[in-house]
Amino acid sequence: LNNMKKNFFKKGFTIIEIVMAVAVTGLVIGVVGAFQANVFSLGSATEQSLRASDEARRILRPMTDYIRSAVSGENGGYPVASASSSELTIYVDYDKDDTVEKIRFFVEDGKLKQGIVEPTGSPLGYTGSENVSTLVNDIVSSDVFTFYDTNYDGTTDPMTAPIVATDVRVVQIDFSIDENPERPPAPVSVSTVVTIRTIKDNL
Repeated sequence: LNNMKKNFFKKGFTIIEIVMAVAVTGLVIGVVGAFQANVFSLGSATEQSLRASDEARRILRPMTDYIRSAVSGENGGYPVASASSSELTIYVDYDKDDTVEKIRFFVEDGKLKQGIVEPTGSPLGYTGSENVSTLVNDIVSSDVFTFYDTNYDGTTDPMTAPIVATDVRVVQIDFSIDENPERPPAPVSVSTVVTIRTIKDNL
């Protein structure tokens, strides 16, 4: 009987072996869990980046169309009413109703916004209220617009502040989106250059 007990304990695990096994198992579980968390985090970051990129492209397309199609206002105003690095105001038939609206693109509180004023009165003017909506959230910098005059050839220096609106012929738009600067992914940046068709005289 004593020999049987001795043989049984010899074939079993010691307490140290059991503790080691539990520790190794816990380590493996921890590594696998961390790997899964990283995979999920990467997937979420990638999805966030793609979503921001899609949003930026979706907004940029109509913006460029409006700027490209800018015309004189109903009050006789120049197609570009005012311009700065954080704001651009133009006249364009926004809703295709044969009446020219005044549109202001501007950055405020980390958001790229759009304000529209319908012409009213007789003669027509733009003294009515501005209908403001948000185009893009989480804008990294307020410096969105760069302007070029009639000498623009793709390599010329941009106009410097203060911008003379009547000299503007080309508008460059650059902005970056970052939902959470403290976490990945990196900011999504978009850029485009638009020539105002109705007043281009640099060709």
